[in-house]
Amino acid sequence: SKMASGIGVLESDTHQGLPIPGAYVMMHLISNRNGGDGTQDIIGSAFPGAPSVVFGHNGNVAWAPTIGFVDITDFYVEFSDPQDRTRVLRPGGVSLATTERPESFKVRRDDGTFRYVSTTVRDIPGHGPILPAELLPLPAPIKISVRWAGSELPGPTAAVFELSKSKTMEDLFAALRGFRGGTIGFGLGTSENRIAYSAWTKLPKRDASGEFPPWFIMPADTVDPWDGYVPMEQIPFLIDPPEGFMRSANNDLAGNTLDNKPGNDPIYYGFSYSLGYRCQRLDDLLRPLAARGDITMAELEQVQVDRGSLFAAQLVPVFKNAAQRRPDLLPADLKPFFDAVTNWNQLADRDSYEATIFYTWAAQFVANMYLDETEGFV
Repeated sequence: SKMASGIGVLESDTHQGLPIPGAYVMMHLISNRNGGDGTQDIIGSAFPGAPSVVFGHNGNVAWAPTIGFVDITDFYVEFSDPQDRTRVLRPGGVSLATTERPESFKVRRDDGTFRYVSTTVRDIPGHGPILPAELLPLPAPIKISVRWAGSELPGPTAAVFELSKSKTMEDLFAALRGFRGGTIGFGLGTSENRIAYSAWTKLPKRDASGEFPPWFIMPADTVDPWDGYVPMEQIPFLIDPPEGFMRSANNDLAGNTLDNKPGNDPIYYGFSYSLGYRCQRLDDLLRPLAARGDITMAELEQVQVDRGSLFAAQLVPVFKNAAQRRPDLLPADLKPFFDAVTNWNQLADRDSYEATIFYTWAAQFVANMYLDETEGFV
């Protein structure tokens, strides 16, 4: 309803650079499996060799996954049972048996032939495999296991197939219910001009308010196991917002971290997000456009490539105020650079020498401000 064309628009950042070969290939897939439920006609991008379009559209719906920050992985320090080193301890001193399984894989030689490499993986029931000690940058041989919600079958492929067959917003969310295997944010759109966002993935229920929160490595003989999974309806999502637009930009979608205490909420979603500059900038640009209506594609393209720096917008006024209060602290040889930055439009364009000056200074400022507080940990 906000677009001049009357057609909804879905834009997504795939977080890829320009490698050669590329991480994605364009694909047009036409399929009619045994007459099935009708011909599928899908176009979009996929990983090379993938059997379906990872993000694209089928004429009825569009879907675009990008990175998400829902925390679905825990690491544990495992403690062996002194009576039997093949077993590990759980809360209350309970001894738990572990299992071993062989794994073999092929390694390509320079001449194109392959050799087989075999290893033995020790699994911790309820957690997962013990990570290879030789690959961990630890000063002592510590047993660390990892539990990842995405390791449960089936993986994400089935959900991608269901997305590609969807025709309505309800179909899209039904398809997402089967998704697991990563922390993904899905932008969604339909030919009925509905838009939505979902951060859905299988999120384990666990108490994050205790002495050993899940964003650290936890002692396996102390912490309680996962208590099932959070229902899909309680994972952040948004459908047809009244503003007529939405944006995420790796932001904290649930507000877990607004009080700097990510573990004190009824549901623990995660602990690390982007700082919010990108999301705020998108809001600043999109809100007046949506309020006006009749947005053109050219205007949205300018939003997509915008280089406005909210970091600079916050700090440059502080520079001006400081220089006005203490002009004696501004050396004459630095004044031309100071004037350039304080008169800068705060757009970090690729040919902006003001942006180069500002961000060079900012890197040194952050180092001077914080590195002395973290010496020995960086």
